Amino acid sequence: MAKKNAPPAPAAPSPERVKSAIRTGDFATALEVARQLHTLTPTPEALAVRKQALIAALGQAADRDRMVDFNRLMTEADQVDPNDPAWVFERACLLARGGRMGDGLARVDEATRPKIAGHAADRAIRIRTREFLPAELHAGFDMVMAAFRHHEAGNEAGAREAVEPIGLRSPYLEWKVLIRGLIAHAAGDDARAAENFGRLDPTRLPARLAAPVRVAIDPTFKESLPIETANDLLARQQKFTTSPIVDLLRKIAKEFGREKSLVPAFRAADDLLPHLRKVAPQLIPRLGNCLYQAILQQGQPDDMARYRKLFGNPADDPHFHKLQAQISEAMDEPAVAHNYWQKYGGWLAGKPPGWSEAVLNRARAMVWARMGDNANEAAEAEDEYEDPDEMFGFFGAPPRRRSKPRPVDPPAGECFRQAAQFAPDWPDASRKLFDALVEADKPADAEAAARAFLARHPDDLPLLTALANLVQSQGRAGDAAELWQRVLEINPLDRTNRFQVAYAVLADARRKLTQGDAAAAADIIEQQKELVDEQAEASANALRSVVFTKLGKASEAAAARGRALAVPGGRLGAAYYMMVDGLLAKLKPADKRVADKLFAEEMAKPPTPLEALQLIAAYDRYQLDGVTFRGQKTHAKKVLDPVGRCLTAKAPEIEFERLGDGLCTKEEWKLAKKLADAMLRRFPNNPQFYLIRAEAGVGSNEHAYTQQDRLRRAKQLVEASTEPRHQALLERIDELLKGLSSPFDLMEMFFRGRQE
Repeated sequence: MAKKNAPPAPAAPSPERVKSAIRTGDFATALEVARQLHTLTPTPEALAVRKQALIAALGQAADRDRMVDFNRLMTEADQVDPNDPAWVFERACLLARGGRMGDGLARVDEATRPKIAGHAADRAIRIRTREFLPAELHAGFDMVMAAFRHHEAGNEAGAREAVEPIGLRSPYLEWKVLIRGLIAHAAGDDARAAENFGRLDPTRLPARLAAPVRVAIDPTFKESLPIETANDLLARQQKFTTSPIVDLLRKIAKEFGREKSLVPAFRAADDLLPHLRKVAPQLIPRLGNCLYQAILQQGQPDDMARYRKLFGNPADDPHFHKLQAQISEAMDEPAVAHNYWQKYGGWLAGKPPGWSEAVLNRARAMVWARMGDNANEAAEAEDEYEDPDEMFGFFGAPPRRRSKPRPVDPPAGECFRQAAQFAPDWPDASRKLFDALVEADKPADAEAAARAFLARHPDDLPLLTALANLVQSQGRAGDAAELWQRVLEINPLDRTNRFQVAYAVLADARRKLTQGDAAAAADIIEQQKELVDEQAEASANALRSVVFTKLGKASEAAAARGRALAVPGGRLGAAYYMMVDGLLAKLKPADKRVADKLFAEEMAKPPTPLEALQLIAAYDRYQLDGVTFRGQKTHAKKVLDPVGRCLTAKAPEIEFERLGDGLCTKEEWKLAKKLADAMLRRFPNNPQFYLIRAEAGVGSNEHAYTQQDRLRRAKQLVEASTEPRHQALLERIDELLKGLSSPFDLMEMFFRGRQE
């Protein structure tokens, strides 16, 4: 007779068995194994495991309101290491969690009472009653419950406002943080939601409630958990969010994408609306807004009829004029967009109900501003091919061209004037009006509009700066200096502002000198001596030299002349200033000949790139200040002569970089190419010279494919460079590459050799 196999011996108690049972929620087994382990091996480690099992079992009993089991387990817990302070505090928290707040508070000191109260507050919110709480905790309870009601109704602002009074020492602080995290998650800001959830105390109920959501949005939190726990939380999250409504919402969301038709999304919305009307009617406008925005991104004309069938006319755009205006802008059809915005503005002019006067006026201002922007774009439209296919006209007849579009009505200036009228304190409207009037060659009207706005907002730096530039270009040096002084007072740390003020002061002094009042010119320079010498030492001393010559102070003039010529890099510019300012001051013929001779002598010397750049800047300065003089046009070519002669100078790379940038700014493409080619032979790993060469090539209509090669090489060198000034070029390179990209690049490369 065969012997029966003996039953397997029961597994020995171990910490791993306890932890495994806790993870699976089998707290009774966990506690039984922990008791056995502590009895067999009464070590501190076994005691800690038993306490861990007791906490888990007590927590489950408390959360399920099984008070008989809770009290029995608490009696056992009180007998296990009863005098350990940490264990006393842990038991006090569990007492509050189980509804025995008074007993818990009796066991702790004053410093830890708020934490005990926090666990009591958790239980009150869980069972939705404040009856067992002391009176001082009632207000916080009401705030949290009100916030949840607002959040459930979709009123996130109300939810945020409801918990705002909860302070840092309040037992309800954890609930405030939880609600803020839920609001962020509902708004799609999962990063902020995860940050809020990460601040929660893991022993408190809010952290446990947030865990299923947090594990789905916070990879770091998920990785910190045992895989079984993470999977369990993910399953709970999926269970919480699975319903016919959620499934249909997910179905709609899957259809959002620029390359997808919205027909399936509208079908799913049609199925969803009956459910929403029953359980969450407040979400219907939100769903409508989502589909409205989806039409803008990926819709077709028929989608507007589908929208109207499901949701009716949009309250704020009943005729879809605003939507069609935005679509037209996205399709680069500014004239069409202008017309739709005009129709939308007409609807707003009818004062639709529900709009306050302030909101309506601002909306009308914004519509007029959009119309102005589109009018500007339409006005800049160039002649285009009648048909894109006709770009292949080189195989036969030349392509036909369509005439330039008619200007839109009303024009940009009138649109911005209306915008400024409806929103007189909106900076963008007044700034755009100013720019439009300057573009329309109405400087007096532009100045009047700017000064009217600045009278109410004197610290508006962009408009103040624009006005200063306008006044300066008109040759009104005194007014320009006063405006630049105001700019500097608003932003005294901006070195560019200090530079502008210094040159405005010198322009004012030059104006006095030109009018024959040399003494007044000297006084103006002396009053701002520190500033002009700091920012414009060469030009300031050059002007002083001419002023002193005019006043008959030969020694002072000679000293100022020497200081001007001694400024590093300022030699040629200073000599040019002295020659031209002498002409403007109507110096005696002998003195003028001295200045002319000095300039000729300095020009004959080998120049550096910095000297060449400063000479160009000196010539440009007179144009910026609105100053004209005899022979000015003939100087334009003369001041560029040192550029070609400085290419072999022993100078730092950065000086050649700045000179190249200056040439590109002036659109002197031929010289810029010459400089870049020479520098690439000297400094083959400098990305800025590749960029300068590409910009010059684009400006002179060289083949785009060649410029792309140069820009890609420049980008490689920038990414490998450790120089901050080179790393700052990346945006310029990417912008230029973007402008050169074309679907016909391959064809251009194919024909490139034939054309060259």
